[in-house]
Amino acid sequence: MAKVAPILASLSGLALVAWLLWGGVPEVRPGVVGTPAATEHATENAGLANSAEPAGAASALPTPSRELVVAPEAAPESPTGATVQVRVLGLDHQPLAGVLVYYGDPAARSEARRGLPAEEQLRIQSDTELFLQRFGKAATTDAAGVARWPFVEKDRAWWQCVARRGEDYGEKWVSMAAAPSMVHDLQLAVDQSFVVQVVDAQQKPAAHVPVQAKYLQQEVAGRTSRHTLGETDAEGRFSARHVQTWSSRVAPRGSLLPVAIETDLPGLVVAQEIDAKLPPAEPIVLVLPPAGEIEVTVRDAFGKPVQGVYFDLQEEVAEPARAYERSTDTNGIASYAYVGLGRRWRLVRDHEMRGRAKVVEGPRAAGEVVKVLLQPDPAPVLTGQLVRDGKSIVDAEFSVEGFAFGPSRTDFEGRFRIAASAGQRDKLLSELVVHTTTKGGFDGMSATWRGQVVLSLGEHDLGVLTVQPDPIVCAGQVVGPNGEVAPAEVGVVVEVIASDANTGSKAVFLRQLREPDGHFTVYGTTPEGALQLAVQTDNKFLPVPPIPFVAGARNLRVQLQRGGSLRVTILANSQLEIFCLQPRLIPAAALDLPEYARFNPQLDPRMPLDWDFVSDKPLEVAYRWPAVAPGRYRLEIGTRGVRRPIQVIPDVIIVDGERNEDARLQKVVVPGLRAIEITLPQVGQVVSAPGQMGLGIIYVLDGDEPGEQGWQIDNVRAFFASTQPLDLLVRMRGFRDRIVRGIVSNQAIELEPGLAATVRCEAFVVPEGSSVTVSLECLDDRLSAAHSAVYSAAAGGAMPAYRLAPIVGELVRGEALLKLPTPGRYRVSAKLRKADGSTTTLKAEPAELQVGEAGGAFPVQLRAN
Repeated sequence: MAKVAPILASLSGLALVAWLLWGGVPEVRPGVVGTPAATEHATENAGLANSAEPAGAASALPTPSRELVVAPEAAPESPTGATVQVRVLGLDHQPLAGVLVYYGDPAARSEARRGLPAEEQLRIQSDTELFLQRFGKAATTDAAGVARWPFVEKDRAWWQCVARRGEDYGEKWVSMAAAPSMVHDLQLAVDQSFVVQVVDAQQKPAAHVPVQAKYLQQEVAGRTSRHTLGETDAEGRFSARHVQTWSSRVAPRGSLLPVAIETDLPGLVVAQEIDAKLPPAEPIVLVLPPAGEIEVTVRDAFGKPVQGVYFDLQEEVAEPARAYERSTDTNGIASYAYVGLGRRWRLVRDHEMRGRAKVVEGPRAAGEVVKVLLQPDPAPVLTGQLVRDGKSIVDAEFSVEGFAFGPSRTDFEGRFRIAASAGQRDKLLSELVVHTTTKGGFDGMSATWRGQVVLSLGEHDLGVLTVQPDPIVCAGQVVGPNGEVAPAEVGVVVEVIASDANTGSKAVFLRQLREPDGHFTVYGTTPEGALQLAVQTDNKFLPVPPIPFVAGARNLRVQLQRGGSLRVTILANSQLEIFCLQPRLIPAAALDLPEYARFNPQLDPRMPLDWDFVSDKPLEVAYRWPAVAPGRYRLEIGTRGVRRPIQVIPDVIIVDGERNEDARLQKVVVPGLRAIEITLPQVGQVVSAPGQMGLGIIYVLDGDEPGEQGWQIDNVRAFFASTQPLDLLVRMRGFRDRIVRGIVSNQAIELEPGLAATVRCEAFVVPEGSSVTVSLECLDDRLSAAHSAVYSAAAGGAMPAYRLAPIVGELVRGEALLKLPTPGRYRVSAKLRKADGSTTTLKAEPAELQVGEAGGAFPVQLRAN
């Protein structure tokens, strides 16, 4: 889960926007050292602090245990084939020969920490030099100051490398998307460090307290940044190493680089300002005010602790400043050891909507521990026994369709216990399907129980369930271009071809077993209709045409092909411009894509598979298409929401098995490109609606027509980039649509309240204890008619075509007031909800209303169907 401060909200949303390019790119990765935002965010997200032994303050700083350091063997004299090239520059910016460069994959840091003592884990986490000396490799610079190591092409990956010469030190991130011919400069600087000492109100060391640096960002006027440093050890101390690698991003104030070193605790911000140009030699002491603790215990319906549940702790205010993440341990406990006093808090479970968060009264007095128990209410429990071939299936994992959440296990007699959800209580259960599983997933076996059981409180014994093989829909093998085992990312999907040619094919959810050698078996039953096997290659291989088959076929073979590859780099003035760009590779011939691929860039071969920062000055980003069918293409550079491309490069030739080296596709500049930030001040007034994640939608207009993709409003800002003035249509729940023409720069857009439509049902009497909701569904909405896709970072990427949800209001004293986004025809519907939770649809007369520009009051008669 992404955790950011509100002052980083714009960049946070920006990073999420970039997640998929059109809906499919991972989180923002660091650029090279000195990148004002990319490096910083990657450091924050990965929890990586800067490292190395201090220079000039050894007596004040705890020196890391050198027992950890295992110097690697001397690097090979000259790696063969393509290499990564890093040139080490001294303080005079001249190349340095004979310098040892340590390098490695930063993603391995978490794995490297396993098994180390707690104190050493902290040092490895916050000391890049120590990490790479112990777990990385080394190369030595030649006479030209260049260190080389074998080039590895890897999706969305980076090398991290460090170099030291005496008291001078430097770090560098090198993207694996960069071309092997590129030489990356690693600049050394005078090493600087300082120590932070955190104590509680009783002057006792405070362990595991996160420490961060807060400052104004040099290259973005007025923007505050927070740079995660690390956390304190058992003695309450933290050594901030290599200050110079991140302080270069601090906006100067006169001759100073002012930085606030502060704690990062819920409700407890203690800070002290320093000059990052000249860090103090004495420890910075931060004294925490009186604090309490919140301890969250998670148990399942049977009272057993649940491990690995993630929580956010947010202050119960309109715009919480921060979200603090913890996860439950083996005892099911997530503890917030230092919490500010006298506040209310929200506990938000991972992937849980904000409206379902648990509100907690925090500690009121120093030392108070607020204990929160999260456990489902009493629920019906089903028991039974699984057998196969007359023998009990003991200590085996299983899952239950539509009943239990997550895998469960049988005991050593083959018996099981599962709890129903609250919504299933007192419902009639007539069928239960139990699937046994292995470490690799579904094993092709299941047991089905049928009967009649009312799920009342208490235990219900289903008896003995016999596990049998499921029917096989199809089986076969997926292999690589040369017959090798295909990557696990390659998926197979069974589709049913509809009899209606306009409907096309539809994927069917079926369980499948994948084996290490690429063999697959799909189990279950399919609807009537012709079947075909669709192969999802994740754009790493050429698309495979659907393979028709007859139910039960077991000899299907899929051989993948790689095709040619393409690399494009684009220069831009800011990361925001980059995030808004959408390069697409368009074949000369028409490309017929299934619906699920058209809205999923990972499956749409027109979209790049991945992108990475190459350099920050100038800002350059590389896009890769690793598997492209031979032929003629054009590269279209689009920008989010705009129907037509803003730049086109024609006649791109792809040759099978070759990498396209067209110089026109490197360091591409889009003339006149500029970033535009839209602020929506009234977002805070929008009331959340059940089942709707977004607060509204923004479309870029082409004349009066919406673009091919809309952007769901998830927070107060939205981002665009354009070479021409933009026309935007903004729709937000509870407000009236507004079209703003000719936007050329950052702009705040205010909205008018929605059209007031009062539905009067005075003759209808609402039964006592019941409620009636009236909804209006727009029949002439042009945004819904456009069938444009929707992108939402909060929802995780691209979604199907937009449709305006019905506007709902509750009937109070015979009237329901609804705020409409636009005039037009609306269909009227109503529902009666009884005290027991059951609902009944009411008939409305008239069934349609014509709402004009002024809104108005509309008499409607309601009666039971």
